[in-house]
Amino acid sequence: MSSFTVIRTSELHVTSGSDIITYETEEFDINNDMDHESGVFTCTIAGYYYFSFSFWPSMGYPVKIYLYQNVTNVKARLICAADTDKSGGRYSTKTMGVTVHMQIGDAVHLRAHSETNIAGSSYPHNIFTGFLVHAT
Repeated sequence: MSSFTVIRTSELHVTSGSDIITYETEEFDINNDMDHESGVFTCTIAGYYYFSFSFWPSMGYPVKIYLYQNVTNVKARLICAADTDKSGGRYSTKTMGVTVHMQIGDAVHLRAHSETNIAGSSYPHNIFTGFLVHAT
């Protein structure tokens, strides 16, 4: 069984282009398929995988996060307008999930695109999780 959860605690500001999202903490990585320092999950068991990602946008900035399979194939997009509602000083965590069919050697990563600002936090708001649903 392959599964992982990684957490980003530091801020990320992408002003132009895009950056692969990396993570400081690895909660667990059964099968050692996720490299949290590079932000890349590499499939070692072919099958259907469920990926979920949640991020805490910085107040007043949009969020544009894409899940890529094999560098160029976009499988999911999390795009939200800037949250400018400062009443109560609350932030709103954004979440997306997708199921992807993967072959051995396929890779998945999240990429933040221009104008995305992710807030840093000691709480686990910025999380990327994946697990094998069904081997093929």
